[in-house]
Amino acid sequence: MAKLHSYFVLCPLIDQNSFLGVSPDKNPDVVIVTLGRNVVNKYRLSDQKQVCGWTSRDHITSAVVYDNEKDVYVGVFNKNTIKMWKDDSESLDKVKKYKFPVNILQVLTRNKHCPLIIFENGNCASLPYALENRKTYTSKSIIKDNENIVDACSYTLNNLDYVCYIVKDFKNRYEIVSSPAREELGDLDKSKIVKVKITRQENVNVVGMLATYTQRPIIYVLWSDTKLTAYNLAEKTWKSIGSVSCISTLSRVSMAWMGKHHLVLFGSNIEQDGAIIVAYNVVLGVSSCKYPMKMYSEGARLYCYNDRLILETSNHIGMLPYVLETKRNLSSLLGSQEIIQDDCMEIANWDSSNEFAFPCS
Repeated sequence: MAKLHSYFVLCPLIDQNSFLGVSPDKNPDVVIVTLGRNVVNKYRLSDQKQVCGWTSRDHITSAVVYDNEKDVYVGVFNKNTIKMWKDDSESLDKVKKYKFPVNILQVLTRNKHCPLIIFENGNCASLPYALENRKTYTSKSIIKDNENIVDACSYTLNNLDYVCYIVKDFKNRYEIVSSPAREELGDLDKSKIVKVKITRQENVNVVGMLATYTQRPIIYVLWSDTKLTAYNLAEKTWKSIGSVSCISTLSRVSMAWMGKHHLVLFGSNIEQDGAIIVAYNVVLGVSSCKYPMKMYSEGARLYCYNDRLILETSNHIGMLPYVLETKRNLSSLLGSQEIIQDDCMEIANWDSSNEFAFPCS
């Protein structure tokens, strides 16, 4: 069961349209906040104090991340340039530039390996290899011209590293693209790329999506009919989780992984004006905690670091500490999910053989 505590303002937001994201620092109590195209700050979660910060004349185009292996911060500038700097660096304008002939989407950190550079065309490479070969780096596009990568993650299966993308086309159709990453180069093994369409037989739309790899590599998908489904990247199977009935699926829903079988969702409140934060147990298929809010911001970014929920709003970055209880208290979950009554009666024939299939393909 999840419990959400009091809401705090972590920092003001300069411009919601230029906000690029939050990422973890080497200190688990500190996060890196890329506030805009020219400002990066570090904040301590325990007291909401700014630790340090940097400014840049060059436009930052992706969230700044921390590289554990090199003990440096890595940022993407002007979509085609990488810069790396130390904690005590005073000016990002004096930092060495590594310019690429192709556009960079983001830098993706990995737990036990060096980060990956994810390019907009779907290719990727390990940070050291990409920097060393940047002037001659060219590769055929993996995704189509009418597609964009909306989420990316890296995970490990049987001691082999994988890269996974969620790709969206101009008709709002989604697809999962996954492949092993070669050990030294960090690029995709193109002979082993697997593509899975995110679709259902019913006439429903995707309203929320999350790629998580903390416990198992899984893609969670929330649909416009409130159904929550999951695609297991290891087993290559779909599973129906349940329904999320306390949040509106008429607009976009943001999702993040809390840990210990819990997702957190942020969307429009179905019961009253404003927004709502919902902690959802994916094992029991029920909402275990709800936190109403006054303002809903569509497409708001959502993160979970060091037992804190971090939320983008229209004018600030908010923070909610939370606790996940290891013991399931089933009595406290009773009534947390709407019970849908089925008025249809069906006579079962136990001698017949029926096949059940999950509706996703």
